[in-house]
Amino acid sequence: AQPPQQKYFPKFVYNKIIPFNKNSKNKLIKLAVKKEEHESLQEFVYKQFRKIKLTFDDLNIFYPDIIFCKNNVCEIGNLNGSYYIDDDHLSNKGIDFMGKELNQFLNKNLK
Repeated sequence: AQPPQQKYFPKFVYNKIIPFNKNSKNKLIKLAVKKEEHESLQEFVYKQFRKIKLTFDDLNIFYPDIIFCKNNVCEIGNLNGSYYIDDDHLSNKGIDFMGKELNQFLNKNLK
């Protein structure tokens, strides 16, 4: 699976919330893709993974949306920076954000 595809490029989003103030976090959330939208875009991929899993029962799939999508919103970043370099590719910050969970997944499933 892939990280959630955002609706807007990070540069646009962060330009919309500057200067930072008490409403900036809420603006950041409003401009992020909703979990429901992400799931709708990924339905074909999820369906294919389910089919493959029927054949390869021991296949383990990492779903980045578990990390990025909380409270019905798939976060584009935080006030310290974006998790994305464009609408669907992770920045170094995004990779770091996902890294701990991915490392745990790999350590658990590649033994």
